[in-house]
Amino acid sequence: MPYIKHQLIISRKTTTSMKGEKHAIFNSKTGDFKVVGGNAVETAAAKGTILRYDEQLVQRASTLLKGLSLAKKEGNRKRVQEIKSEINKLPWVGKNRHRVWDGFGRMGYAFVNPRVQRAISKIIKPFVSGEVLDIGSGLVNYFSGMPVNVTALDASIENLERNPHNRRVKADVNEVIRGKKLPFKANSFDTISMFFFENYLVDSEKTFRDVSRILKKGGRFIIVGSPQAGFETEQKRSFDSKRISQLLQRTGFNVRLIRHRDENIDPREFTVLVAKK
Repeated sequence: MPYIKHQLIISRKTTTSMKGEKHAIFNSKTGDFKVVGGNAVETAAAKGTILRYDEQLVQRASTLLKGLSLAKKEGNRKRVQEIKSEINKLPWVGKNRHRVWDGFGRMGYAFVNPRVQRAISKIIKPFVSGEVLDIGSGLVNYFSGMPVNVTALDASIENLERNPHNRRVKADVNEVIRGKKLPFKANSFDTISMFFFENYLVDSEKTFRDVSRILKKGGRFIIVGSPQAGFETEQKRSFDSKRISQLLQRTGFNVRLIRHRDENIDPREFTVLVAKK
């Protein structure tokens, strides 16, 4: 992500309402910051960049910004570039804030770090092919540049109206608990994906069994998630790769766990599970 010259915001956590949280808003020229809440957060977020709140992270951001200001005053171009490089390594995500909706039409905010988005796309690319179903698709495209046909499935008509994929299906995957199957014929897809969505499933095992039904033999079911991601008020559980691996194996999949090796991304940002039918 390019260096941002305006206000920088450190967010305590991502929730359905930013107004209910305290944030540290930085002056990028001086490195000073203040803690605010309420409408001020929304106003600043439209201009600034957001990080999940962490005391050490706040202090590091402040130190880097103050050092950058000093290096500029001294005319030390080499040091300026070095500090900007370090600033870029911090997990800024606020400039990529998306409005998202749940199946009941309630709106919240999701934050997507473009560095993380690119890393995920790079990892999954070798496992993606043909006809793809993206469950809980939301608004982010992890398949950009891939020669595939993507069908977006989401419970929210608001999300689907803004979804980047051409084929869109409105359906609530959690209806499987009432015996309702996903609206596709058996063996319909070569790849099925679920990005930062498993923790919203009411019954993961039943969902995985229906995914197996519509996935072709030899097809891949890709699940990406993180214990750090998600709207707390809506989650059914925290993302746990070990639990999910066991459920996938129980439903007939062979599972491979992949952890990214990008030194500029916190290892906790995401984990990829690739399950082959």
